[in-house]
Amino acid sequence: MQFLQKIHMTLKQKILLLGSVAILGICFALWQQYTGHVSQLRAVEAISRNIDYIRELSATAHELQKERGKTTIALYGSDIHGAIKQRVATDTALARLGALGPSGLDKTDLLKRLARIRAAVTSGAVNPQEIFGRYTALLRDILDMMVKLARQPESTVAKDDISAHTRLVAAKEYLGQMRATLGYWMEERRSDDNVHHSLIRLKSLYDEQLRMFRIEASPELLKAFDELSSTTDIQSALKVLAMAISKEHSPTNLSVETWWVTATKAVDQFKAIEDQSLLLIGNKAEAKVGELRRSISYRLVLAFTISVVIMALAVSAIVGLLRALDKVLTSMEIISKTQDFGNRIPVDSHDEIGRISRSFNQLLDIAHRLLVEKDYLATTDSLTGICNRFKFTSVLRAEIERKRRNKATMALILMDVDHFKRINDTFGHDTGDDVLKALTKIVTESIRAVDLFGRWGGEEFILLLRDEGCEAATALAEKLRVLIADHEFAKVGCMTCSFGLSVWRDDDTEASFIKRADEALYSAKGSGRNKVSCGLA
Repeated sequence: MQFLQKIHMTLKQKILLLGSVAILGICFALWQQYTGHVSQLRAVEAISRNIDYIRELSATAHELQKERGKTTIALYGSDIHGAIKQRVATDTALARLGALGPSGLDKTDLLKRLARIRAAVTSGAVNPQEIFGRYTALLRDILDMMVKLARQPESTVAKDDISAHTRLVAAKEYLGQMRATLGYWMEERRSDDNVHHSLIRLKSLYDEQLRMFRIEASPELLKAFDELSSTTDIQSALKVLAMAISKEHSPTNLSVETWWVTATKAVDQFKAIEDQSLLLIGNKAEAKVGELRRSISYRLVLAFTISVVIMALAVSAIVGLLRALDKVLTSMEIISKTQDFGNRIPVDSHDEIGRISRSFNQLLDIAHRLLVEKDYLATTDSLTGICNRFKFTSVLRAEIERKRRNKATMALILMDVDHFKRINDTFGHDTGDDVLKALTKIVTESIRAVDLFGRWGGEEFILLLRDEGCEAATALAEKLRVLIADHEFAKVGCMTCSFGLSVWRDDDTEASFIKRADEALYSAKGSGRNKVSCGLA
């Protein structure tokens, strides 16, 4: 702030500087908006890339699930050639995985672990359950990678859809594990509590993943899932699993090969649902990319147009404002020098300059009116509308000076409402105010235009009779006393006033003149109220 104060700049220079800064600020804000949209576009494009990678992860997991199942069954005496043939399909899926996506999954480590598992299968040194566990660990890493992709910040646009997809893949994995677990149980052909409990756990996990899938999936994906999951393949596999879990032993009327074919069809059906899910997510991402690209193109044109318009308007506004200020200041200086508030700024246009001139003229009108209102408020009692004590004493001083010059007569009447406190206490202050206003109306309508009537304070009023003596003042006071006593006031009914009079003497001062009227008023009140007393001494 001190630095700015040291820089001596004219108002014109400050306005030009302000305009330049404003234009630069607007351009910067538009640029920030543009870069924000570009970042959002890149994020959505990243979603498309992630979807491609998730698609290949899903394919790899699907083939690896098959290899796990066929290998586990082969270790229990089935044909090993089916498992070896499946390895080719798994390797093909892994090869495609290497050319895509982020490097969150270490493919080299994945291949080494898979090679070790296959070597262990070939050597026969590891039991089938351990082989199954190693395959499952590999699959878990692939699923974790899919979950990681779904949680990336740039996946906000399709976050729920991608998350629902991972739930679907996880459910398929648990179905694959149940396929292998039940196949092992059927090969053993004996009761095994551990296997039974494992099936129960896997079925619970499967159901939980599908429950979460239904919460997170879009209506389109839910519709596709309901249509595909209602097929005979999935229902048949789930029916076999339900029977095995409820009866606590493996099915005896179903061969391992038949179960494998039934369960594999169910898993394949889940893979079809996965593909449909990725298709829906991809379409949504592509639609968003298209929408953002169109929005960015539109905003680029709009930003350029706005920048040109803003610069033109800023220059025009600054020039017009400077001219208007010069015109207004010149007129204001004239008004200030002449002290003529009736003078007005010339208005010769209907644009903003004209509006500024008219606004200043309105301010001058308001200032003139406020001066008049100020005089009125300063001299008028706000409740009754008659003059206040300040105004009355000012007029009285002027009259006293006049009387001293022309030796004319003058009378003063002080009047006070009798027992006014009782009225306020009984009926409330609002009613008391109404009484004072009604009383003012009675007196105002009963005096001459040349007489000055004012509120002296509270319930006390004062009346100045120019060029009148004691007899006329007494007659008027008596007339007012009767009028007031005979008047029916709202809510209150009848009430009275006491009056004190004084007549101007040559040796009087303002204080003595008022004091005699005040003493007479107290005399009237002391002698019973509702009376007129004249202070002659």
